[in-house]
Amino acid sequence: MKSNRKPKVPRKELSAPSVPVSEAYVFDGRAFAYETERKLVNRANELKLMGIHPKLVAVITTRDPASELYIKLKKKAAERVGIEMEVFELVSNRRDYRFFLNLLAVFNRDPLVHGIMIQLPLAKRYQPYQKWIFEAIRPEKDVDGLREESPFMPATVKAIISIIEEAGRQVLLRKPPPVFVVGSNGAVGKNLLKHLTRLGYEAKGFDKRPVADWRDLWGVPSFMSLKADVVVSATGTPGLITAKHIAKGAAVIDVGSPKGDVRFREVKSKASFITPVPGGVGPVTIVSLLENLLEAAYNSQSITHSEG
Repeated sequence: MKSNRKPKVPRKELSAPSVPVSEAYVFDGRAFAYETERKLVNRANELKLMGIHPKLVAVITTRDPASELYIKLKKKAAERVGIEMEVFELVSNRRDYRFFLNLLAVFNRDPLVHGIMIQLPLAKRYQPYQKWIFEAIRPEKDVDGLREESPFMPATVKAIISIIEEAGRQVLLRKPPPVFVVGSNGAVGKNLLKHLTRLGYEAKGFDKRPVADWRDLWGVPSFMSLKADVVVSATGTPGLITAKHIAKGAAVIDVGSPKGDVRFREVKSKASFITPVPGGVGPVTIVSLLENLLEAAYNSQSITHSEG
């Protein structure tokens, strides 16, 4: 007897439509900094009309080519804005930390100096005294946020937060976006976590593993980084961050120097927003320092009046 039942036809598995993945928005740090510089020129001119001529002093202690380049870039940017920047070199081995502290004391007392910055890293002979050196800068002149509790946000941290805000304007991110910081025990990462938390961000960090095998020092946990809308890497380890470490559509901010922590081409195809190295965070850091300097110069008038 024949059955009237039709043979079962295997159901086709549904699959997502094949949609080409668009590449990330590549942040142009130089263009962003240029727009900010234009605003700072007006602010510097306003101060000069008030009789305040903004001045920054910078101290460099090594012949490190990268440090010397950063100082030159800062000086050029300061000139474009209308800020006087004077550079002091303490590269001689005959200058001990007490001379350094005395020099800072001179800058602290000078009413024509509105900000003091120290180009990092310090020479090895000064590194054991780093905390004393940072704390020797008067708070109102600590425009790079080197002191433990500085009234100024560190320039690099300020730059990263500005870029996170810009990422939110350019691509779809939660508000505020969850942020994952790689290199959270370093100078930049530690300060970034502190300031992000104060601003209400959900921020988590990760740093090197305490293992003997140097090849496994960095085992960035994807199960943590994949939950973040924004991944910031500040380790100085080239190529550390790969596509597997980020969620699709995440914003990736590379603070690694001088070569970058992120495998740029690989990550760009998965991210929605990415910063290059060079030309990403660096120019914004410089203009953030100058913003702090102009704020210090403006505040100096009230300090002068109160001391008088």
